[in-house]
Amino acid sequence: MESTTHDDRIIYLWQRPVHIQIRHGWPQRIDGPTRALLFMETEWPGPRGYHYHTARAACIGVTEQRCDSEVARDAFIAAAMEARLIA
Repeated sequence: MESTTHDDRIIYLWQRPVHIQIRHGWPQRIDGPTRALLFMETEWPGPRGYHYHTARAACIGVTEQRCDSEVARDAFIAAAMEARLIA
């Protein structure tokens, strides 16, 4: 996991980004839990089921240093698969 700072906030990055696609739009690159949270809160088009809530909690956990970043990545992939967003 990498991290960088922006406006005094830590931005966490995954070793490998997750590529998703909303319907017939352009694929999007989600490069870490910070971006995943923003996407889930503002652009998520699919169901907000079990995997969505698990991924959201895991991504928040990373930002609070309570969860491993790669665990959050796996949870985000599961949520994206559940919502049929994997490109």
